[in-house]
Amino acid sequence: MGEPQVKNDGSGKSNEHPYFGFVMAFVPLLASLVLFFGWETFGNEVVLKIVAAFLLGFGLIGFGVELSNHSNDDGALEAGMGLALTFFILMFKDAVPGTPNLIVLVFLSLGIFCIGLSVTRLLPSTQKNKKSKASEVLDENKSTKKMYTFIIIGGQVLGAIVNVVNFIRLFQS
Repeated sequence: MGEPQVKNDGSGKSNEHPYFGFVMAFVPLLASLVLFFGWETFGNEVVLKIVAAFLLGFGLIGFGVELSNHSNDDGALEAGMGLALTFFILMFKDAVPGTPNLIVLVFLSLGIFCIGLSVTRLLPSTQKNKKSKASEVLDENKSTKKMYTFIIIGGQVLGAIVNVVNFIRLFQS
């Protein structure tokens, strides 16, 4: 009765804004940065930094989901999960300094695994996809797909750099 109705044009896709998911993923990212770096304004440091870590993970996974919905299964979801795990454990270790290094190592290893999995999806497969000329002509928005691939590769490189730096910090302390 009071619920908004989304009209469907029969093609299986709703008429909702195509980038709505990106906006919904950006909101928790922004909130997490505000909470993490501005905790003095809101109160308890430990609680707010842990909440910020969860919001950051939620936002990064949301971006991964949206990128994978707009691209052809190229590992965006795995990259988002890997970055989320990596940044989550870093923010958690900052909030709770007594976190055991073994737990940090497990989370960082899972993050590296997810990022590595997404990198392998970007590599060309050994089996060649046989496409006809007609299907290549119908393959639209190649520049948009290249943009999404660039965003995914940038996230993977950033995640790899963060993981290497964190491994170095982990074993120095």
